[in-house]
Amino acid sequence: MVAGLISLTFAVAGCTGVAPSGGSSATDLSTPTQSGSADVAATPTALPTPVATATPEGTPPSPESQSASPSTPAEVAGVAPVQLPSGLLAMTVTDGLRVRSQPLVSDAATIYQPTLPQGTRLRVVDGPMLASGYWWYRVTDLSVELGGDIQAGWVASADMDGTPWIGPSPEACRDYPYAAAEISIGTLAELQKGFQATWAGCLTTPWVEPYWVTVTFRDDGTYSAAAVNPPDGLPAFYYGTDADSPLKRYALNDLQDSLNGIGQIDIVFSATSVNRGELRNIKLMGDWLEFEFFHRGQYGPLTYRLYRIEQPR
Repeated sequence: MVAGLISLTFAVAGCTGVAPSGGSSATDLSTPTQSGSADVAATPTALPTPVATATPEGTPPSPESQSASPSTPAEVAGVAPVQLPSGLLAMTVTDGLRVRSQPLVSDAATIYQPTLPQGTRLRVVDGPMLASGYWWYRVTDLSVELGGDIQAGWVASADMDGTPWIGPSPEACRDYPYAAAEISIGTLAELQKGFQATWAGCLTTPWVEPYWVTVTFRDDGTYSAAAVNPPDGLPAFYYGTDADSPLKRYALNDLQDSLNGIGQIDIVFSATSVNRGELRNIKLMGDWLEFEFFHRGQYGPLTYRLYRIEQPR
């Protein structure tokens, strides 16, 4: 019933203009300092956006003959490979995605017609729920009209191997259902611990349309990040690359009286080109996170509004 989802670094200058090109050699963030390092000449290169493929759910890999009852993630082992908040405008990333009356591969679940082509927009209203070996979302507001005046149904979000079949649309951040709340920590140690997770949500910059990102902050001080459907192939931190590197490090070094945190992050362009930036106004609100990133401490702000997907393993 479905199949596949999921950085260009270029120079642009100042808070209202384009940001600078090039990186800098950065010192070890295990002992962070507030000042950045001197520039080192570098010419970042664009990275291609990967295109994932998967077998459509129309020919599932040996589904259970007796489908399990739907369960919430808290009731089952594992985490849904595609995590989308309710209200998000999503899209199919494969052809032939089926819409069903129930989150099951079973005769009890009616298959609506037609199947959905790649690029179909749909709005998430419930899920994820696990059944028949797939994680399902209930969706509505489909850009493809279903027969019988059907307005909503369930779609499998990924193959059994985790290959995504739906994901955030390029327009997802225009009406992103971000739910800011009260700050939930009172000490720097609590902020540092709560920060360590995988997060997803929207990045807003002064220069381009907002776009969807995922970011993982680990307890060893390293991080990973990726952009989904970004404008011009931009990476998750606008600068640098989304490719993983042991040089990608971060540190939270202070908690202000407002309970907003501050810290630093190393943006990697290459193995010899690393630029240190600042994290400001870090607000941890339970399963919601907001912070600002300033490239080299001056170009920004780049504002991240994210929700927790899972704790890092």
